[in-house]
Amino acid sequence: MQSLLKDKILLNKYMLAYLRQAILNVYDVQLAEKQAQIALQIQEKARLKKPYELKTIFCRRCKNFSPPTIYSTIRLSKGRLIITCQRCGSRYRLPYKK
Repeated sequence: MQSLLKDKILLNKYMLAYLRQAILNVYDVQLAEKQAQIALQIQEKARLKKPYELKTIFCRRCKNFSPPTIYSTIRLSKGRLIITCQRCGSRYRLPYKK
């Protein structure tokens, strides 16, 4: 039981490390997308719940890495983030805390 929990914690840290690197490499778009896809595969393989921060980085419809201000726009409206993907045009809403 503890080994499974430990594995999930390690995988979660590994996934977040990849995403941090992907966000830092926004100017090298191909490298950033490759690293983000690897992190997403790790998250899906380990069946981890996606943290709130990651929900804003990946498009729900096209599943592409879309960092804010480059491939997506973010607006605030009535206690929600409204995220619009510039690649596929989809919009989705996430609650935020004031």
